[in-house]
Amino acid sequence: MYARTHGRDREREFPPLDAFFFFWYHLPTSHQHISTCTVAFTRTGGPQPAWTREDRTVMHFPNLKTANTGGARVAARPLARWALAIVALIMTVALFAPSMLLAQDKAPAKPTVSLYGFLRIDGVWDDSKMQNHQYAMWVLPEDPAVGISDNNYLTIYPRVTRFGLNVASFELGEKVTASGKIEIDFQSGGTESRAGLRMRHAYFELKYGDFALLGGQTWQLLSPLYPEVHTDGVLWNAGNLGDRAPQLRLTYAPKVGKGSVVAAAALGATGAVDAQDLDKNTYLDGASSAVPNVQGHLMLEQTLYANRPLKFGVWGHYAQEQTDKPFVGETRWDSWSGGLELSLPLVERVWIEGEYWMGSNLSDVRGGAGQGINLFTGKEIDARGGWIELATKPTDKTQLYLGWSADDPEDEDLVSYDEVLAANEGLAADKKLDPVTYTGRTLNWVGFVSARYRVWQPFQVAVEYYHWVTEYKGLESGIDNRIDMHFSYFF
Repeated sequence: MYARTHGRDREREFPPLDAFFFFWYHLPTSHQHISTCTVAFTRTGGPQPAWTREDRTVMHFPNLKTANTGGARVAARPLARWALAIVALIMTVALFAPSMLLAQDKAPAKPTVSLYGFLRIDGVWDDSKMQNHQYAMWVLPEDPAVGISDNNYLTIYPRVTRFGLNVASFELGEKVTASGKIEIDFQSGGTESRAGLRMRHAYFELKYGDFALLGGQTWQLLSPLYPEVHTDGVLWNAGNLGDRAPQLRLTYAPKVGKGSVVAAAALGATGAVDAQDLDKNTYLDGASSAVPNVQGHLMLEQTLYANRPLKFGVWGHYAQEQTDKPFVGETRWDSWSGGLELSLPLVERVWIEGEYWMGSNLSDVRGGAGQGINLFTGKEIDARGGWIELATKPTDKTQLYLGWSADDPEDEDLVSYDEVLAANEGLAADKKLDPVTYTGRTLNWVGFVSARYRVWQPFQVAVEYYHWVTEYKGLESGIDNRIDMHFSYFF
């Protein structure tokens, strides 16, 4: 689809798209395959272009073959594909809507760009070994069988330091505004004195009335709340889902009562977080499925009896992963989640919030205690979890948090320590499987308390305590008492 932008045609708007519903007529009903489908958007009114070209946009939906892997999984796919088709149609309309509404009678305003961020140093002390002491997600098993004992650990690092550029909202044309953000930190490998840069956010957003179109990398729609502790890992794989990933998102947020209703849908990259490649062919299994990570979020927000709004919402996602060669007899896996969110003001300066979720094959969205596929059976790992946090801001300088979070994978879906030992029988030492890596984590939970104080407006001192427990299938649990003290200067 195109728009003329010269001469008197500068002010012409797109006419109706009469072939819009052609898509629905050709939508398949069989779960065995999706036939090639053509969607034609055709001009029906107004002057025709002076130059020679076919005045339409054609979209081809490729044939997607589906192996019959049995039972519930096959039965669920027609529904999933209808959902994919609906979201794809919505996003297609969203892509063309801004072009139809732009008024080209004046040059766009120049955007205002501002720098923000903070400088931070963390000192973390643990009394047990974590999988990563700066980017903690679970405790290693404290079992003599695997040679890991109850050892202390101290690390000091500035990697959470953050810089960002905000592109303030500016007019592109009549009723259409644009904004954007780029944000980085230093949590991307390297040595302690040569930390690597990491992209956190990089996106644009176009707004027209109650609609917004976002493209780039930012937070996924699922699990939109997060605990106000553990700044870098936000309790991922320990009860809190969702990460930052590339996506194209459409949001509708009309005002209702003393707040708004937010409805959003997004198409995102699958495999952006866990980078899974089971058949080791250098291609991400999520990208190889040729199916996007489809996300949705519906939330009601109202400011009723306190300055802080009440929020209640539902959210979820669906994605697929696929290998070119069979992995333990399987070539395709489904990933899905569904959850609830609640942020409830109790009185002024005191509130409680949290989330509950369930799903399957969640390693790419930070669930299942970091486990998505059983590497012995090739089956998806189901999990459920959530978190709850009581928060208060007794003064303008003080913030206090108390909470609990848990990620509970289904035990029957996990590999046991005995199964790892059996698989290692007869193998050479350099071919044996690592029991710590392959033994399933059956429960990962943490209780926490945090206090933050603004000594001066831009300077904050904080201390956080975590009691972290990770249970294993056939090995002794790992139990860590963790203290994180950090100092931050905001700008």
